[in-house]
Amino acid sequence: MGSILNLSACVRRRVVTGFVGAVICLAASAAGAQAQDAPVRTFASDAGMILNPIKAEATADFEEIIGKVKEALNKSEDPKHKEIAAGWKVFKAKEPGPGGSVFYVMVMDPAVQGGEYAVSKILSEAFPTEAQVLYDKFSGAFAGGQNLLNLDLVNDFGQ
Repeated sequence: MGSILNLSACVRRRVVTGFVGAVICLAASAAGAQAQDAPVRTFASDAGMILNPIKAEATADFEEIIGKVKEALNKSEDPKHKEIAAGWKVFKAKEPGPGGSVFYVMVMDPAVQGGEYAVSKILSEAFPTEAQVLYDKFSGAFAGGQNLLNLDLVNDFGQ
């Protein structure tokens, strides 16, 4: 309910066009509220999204670290990591994000309920000696906070 109210307030403050505009507006208004909470990187639903506003000059760093996360999950012997990797996709928005940032959307479909999606944890398990450097590069790329969304399917038009 809070997210709907934040989106309504955002729409009242400025014109929001299309779905991407609404998501960007929602992400920007939710960033302050999420900064107070410890980040949750597990899902309790069948699908999820993580919204990532990245500094325009740091997109190569972000994409490099996302590549390391993919490598870590795929080389892992843990079957849950294979499940996580199978449903994790990363998209780059063509539209600019808040403050000229570049918006990356991670889509987890299906999401592994209770699976660990924290980049820091995945990197530390796979690359223990370089994990801190990798995570610092990853976190330094952000122009704002991540927003995690648990998604419940309402309608599948393909069915």
